[in-house]
Amino acid sequence: MSKPVNINLHQKSRVLEVEYEDGAVHQLPCEYLRVYSPSAEVTGHGPGQEILQLNKEEVTIDA
Repeated sequence: MSKPVNINLHQKSRVLEVEYEDGAVHQLPCEYLRVYSPSAEVTGHGPGQEILQLNKEEVTIDA
């Protein structure tokens, strides 16, 4: 597995860009990261307790 060599937060577009040593670059919207977070707020506290995340379009990352 390739390691990240650069991580850049584009605050205006709300995108986290991760560049790997093999040259691959992935752009992950902050909304995607929030909605698919493994936190209990998203996954619930057990099987079948998942909570649909709504209205996360404006979410950002505070550095």
